[in-house]
Amino acid sequence: MAQPSLPGDDRGPRLAALDAARGVALLAMIAYHFSWDLADFHIVGWNVASGPGWQVFARTVASSFLIIVGISLVLSLRHGFRPAAFLRRLVILIVAAALVSFGTWWFAGDALAFFGILHLIAVGSVVALPLALFAPSWLVGLAAVAVFAAPQYLAAPVFNAPSLWWLGLTTVTPRSVDYVPLLPWLAPILIGILAGRALLGFSAGSPLVHWRPGNAAARLAAWAGRWSLAIYLIHQPVLIGILSVVAPWIPPDPAIEQTVFTRDCTQSCAAIEREAPFCAAYCSCVFRGIGGTDLMTAVRGGMTADQTTRWSSIIGQCRMDDADAPSGE
Repeated sequence: MAQPSLPGDDRGPRLAALDAARGVALLAMIAYHFSWDLADFHIVGWNVASGPGWQVFARTVASSFLIIVGISLVLSLRHGFRPAAFLRRLVILIVAAALVSFGTWWFAGDALAFFGILHLIAVGSVVALPLALFAPSWLVGLAAVAVFAAPQYLAAPVFNAPSLWWLGLTTVTPRSVDYVPLLPWLAPILIGILAGRALLGFSAGSPLVHWRPGNAAARLAAWAGRWSLAIYLIHQPVLIGILSVVAPWIPPDPAIEQTVFTRDCTQSCAAIEREAPFCAAYCSCVFRGIGGTDLMTAVRGGMTADQTTRWSSIIGQCRMDDADAPSGE
């Protein structure tokens, strides 16, 4: 029985090194998502959503995954193009992407993953297929550069229509928990095609071709790589389910609550184009009013009528305090 993985790999003899590389990328992605969940449940104060270091980590992991998709696509074509096998993998991936969209809509509402990494792999595999089949390597490399640079030069308000968000040429980033548009993210797949062609140039006696996992960590990575699609689909529901049970038993840390609230508040304040000094003073004032009270939990989970009244009073007082503050002139 064929073992499931992210579509694009060959169904013949598997390359254990590629399975392990895919597994490492998958485990790194799970680590990122778990960190996001810990922050979302206010168990830690990490700025996973927009911290520069976290963004670099997330993009590195996603790029690694997509490069492996390109490599796998080339390896799957080494005995010729098999339409039935390609379409089968494509259908599996489309169904998986639809499940992710539905699941994220259920949990995140309008921030659903309407075009996440699985959607990109599905569309990117179709777009990249002619290049993998027919284009010389120099043209694939040129296409990768053009795709990577396209959002810097072609983004325009006309692409802000929701029906065109998947292209990646918007001037405003759409709200989504997983947004991986075609441009520039097709570029790593194209780079993977070049890497796959280089891999095919290795001799049959190459150590990379004959590598086998020799310890528990390597075996775990290779196993995860073989079952990558199934693991990808279930890991977040499992993690969120565990944290939903565990988090209520963890006493809130006032320092974390203040860090998270102040960061989110100042970002929201800046988004409506208020000046940084105002946002800092206003958010600090609001936290002094709600910190350590039931309003901290209510802000995240909805408010009763009484809580809404108290919240409005605190907001009004903080705005008044700011208005009464000396201008510094």
